[in-house]
Amino acid sequence: MDDEPFNVISMQLSLGRLGIKGLGTLVDRAYNGLEGLNKIKNSFLSGQHIYGLIITDISMSVMDAYETSEAIREFYRTNYVP
Repeated sequence: MDDEPFNVISMQLSLGRLGIKGLGTLVDRAYNGLEGLNKIKNSFLSGQHIYGLIITDISMSVMDAYETSEAIREFYRTNYVP
């Protein structure tokens, strides 16, 4: 995406403010809510991992943070994820 460098810098600053440093490859990025939801589903269904922290933006495109969060909760409830 054209604005990817800005998003990466913005994410690094946000994680730094939270005190989360040195995550490197542990951070996964999605550029809209639907892409994020699909990453979560694919990761879980392929047995890779369950995300422990998901940071969303209220004004994400395609699906906003509210829609994305509800869809993630419903997916995890349906699949009995604690």
